[in-house]
Formats: sequence, structure tokens, C-alpha cells
Amino acid sequence: MFVQLSPLALGTLLLLPIADAVPKFNYEPICREAAKVGEGLDARFSRCMAEEEKARAKLQEVWTTFTVSSRTSCAGMSSTMGIQSYVELLTCLEIERDAAKMEKKEKDAAK
Repeated sequence: MFVQLSPLALGTLLLLPIADAVPKFNYEPICREAAKVGEGLDARFSRCMAEEEKARAKLQEVWTTFTVSSRTSCAGMSSTMGIQSYVELLTCLEIERDAAKMEKKEKDAAK
């Protein structure tokens, strides 16, 4: 007996591992592109790579403090847009967290 899964259910299943652990990104291409702007190609590339590694390390520490829905949506957005950047992923998660805090604060104040 075969069980049919809807595309939405299948997509959700594929995203679950993203929520469990920090996704693996290849951020070197983004750093190479960023380094092309302005002078000091090697210095910009090295700085970009260091910032990405620092953001990845931070994400390893704080990953589970973000909601599963935020982790899934931010990681999915990064992958879908082709921007594999830990800095961007961390920024997305922080924005979603801060927005949820502000919304909760406003709701509490309205009571």
C-alpha cells in the first residue's frame, strides 16, 4: 500500500533537518563577489571569510534559542535566494526574534 504525500507535506519533511542544526553553507563565492568591490581584494576576502566563520560559530551556540519556524524560514530563504551567508542567516534570525518580542510587548501593553 502506497501513501501519497502532498507536495507541501514533502517540502515540510525536507525542511525539518534545517531546523535541527545550523545548515552548511559555502560562503566563499559571496566573499569573492564582495571582495571585487573597491580596493584591497585580499583583505576584503579575508575579512569576509572571517566574519562568516564568526557568524557560523555564533549560530552554533545560539541556534536552539530561535524558534523552529524562524530557523526554517530564515535558512530556507537563504538557500532559495542562493545567498549562502551565515551573517545573513544570523541577521534574519535576530530580526525575527526582535520583531516577535516587540509584537508581544505591544500586545501586553494593549491589555
